[in-house]
Amino acid sequence: MNIENFLSLKPKSIFEVVPSYIFREKETDEHRSYICSENYYEFYYAISKYFKPKTILEIGVRLGYSFASMYAGSFDTIKYMEGWDNCSYVENSVEISKINLKNFIKCDFNILDIDSHIQIMKEYYDLIHIDGDHTYDGAIKDLELTKLHAKTIIVDDYAAFDTVKNAVNDFVRQNNLENKLSYIPSCQGMAVLELS
Repeated sequence: MNIENFLSLKPKSIFEVVPSYIFREKETDEHRSYICSENYYEFYYAISKYFKPKTILEIGVRLGYSFASMYAGSFDTIKYMEGWDNCSYVENSVEISKINLKNFIKCDFNILDIDSHIQIMKEYYDLIHIDGDHTYDGAIKDLELTKLHAKTIIVDDYAAFDTVKNAVNDFVRQNNLENKLSYIPSCQGMAVLELS
């Protein structure tokens, strides 16, 4: 990954490319700091703009903020997006995110109530974003689940949670992927694995 080229694609504010109504919690004390940081969802937009995926899977959609940001970055190439969420962080998050995104996302998309830890992957995606279970075991399970099903995997909260960082680092070592790993210095830190 050419970090310099990648960074040139990042908008100053995510609100320049995604309508602010998508970010339902932007005015709350708990969420304002990262939503309005100009150092978080802007990177999701840039990732999607950089890799130009036709298909995206997101594990851990919550209310769809990164989902919308990735769509905005690849709206000219994207054909299908799928999201999995088990509603463990926000009650009814699957239905809320569908309603929240339906007037913005114009490609074929679906958000499903799915626990990734009991799934068997069949499909292949250009880009997979892992932002679900932040325990060590949970992150490892999601990495193992997706490793043969994506060109590129993004793992959020790499710098924010030692459990996620340790899982990614161990997964990278165990699969000899050291030369495929890049780090994006967002406010939470993102690991990017370019698998093909």
